Amino acid sequence: MVRGIFFDVHGTLIEKGGLPAIEKAITDVVAFFNSRGISISYEKYKEIWLLNLQKQRRDYDDLNEVSFSDWYQGILCDIGLVNYDESFVDQLNQAWMKGFEECTIEIPPARRVLSEINPSYRLGIISNSLGKNTELDLIRAGLREFFDVLIISSEIGKRKPHPEIFLSGLKALGLRPEESIMIGDNLQEDIIGAKKVGMKTICLTRKNITPPLIQSVKTSGASGNISPHNHKENDLLKFADGVLESLEGLRDLIAEW
Repeated sequence: MVRGIFFDVHGTLIEKGGLPAIEKAITDVVAFFNSRGISISYEKYKEIWLLNLQKQRRDYDDLNEVSFSDWYQGILCDIGLVNYDESFVDQLNQAWMKGFEECTIEIPPARRVLSEINPSYRLGIISNSLGKNTELDLIRAGLREFFDVLIISSEIGKRKPHPEIFLSGLKALGLRPEESIMIGDNLQEDIIGAKKVGMKTICLTRKNITPPLIQSVKTSGASGNISPHNHKENDLLKFADGVLESLEGLRDLIAEW
């Protein structure tokens, strides 16, 4: 019997505008630095940002994840800043997130489906991302209220498909693997990772959705994605317990389980 359902966030429930939004965010961050007398160009900050994305993924086999503070420490160190406080980092992050404010939206029919299943199941998030920012994304998209727990890689120290992040979600909701479902759009991270700990899985195969942030830029080994869009449904069922083009059919599918 299914008692709980976990969702990936970006590309599954929410989109953030892809590369144009990233470019806007970088522009806002550069303006933030320049307004504080720290001279840096758009091109230089983008180079540093990409370099730090690449550094995060050099240990991809170990699936270690940096914390929120370590992420910004890496960037600021590369800029040459060593004397700063937590308030400065928070303001820098606010400048970054401002670039995504207008384009962070739900992928329909996420809100309606979550409203329908919320009374019957415990709901959680399992996401490879920065905790503060992912919660803000959910708030902006009007989805935060539906989730009992947010399990975020930057807070766990491991990222999907590492077993620890899925086991952390199960523990937080008091579930056994066979009582839970993981839903996502990344075969390697969401589906194969969750199956390895015994969870049921549903793969989303949406088309015409802006790629998640990490997939919008070219970084060496950054994604680890096996795109479900390149597979037929019968092939996907070799990996997942169910396949959906949209969350529209979710309630009917899990009613069979």
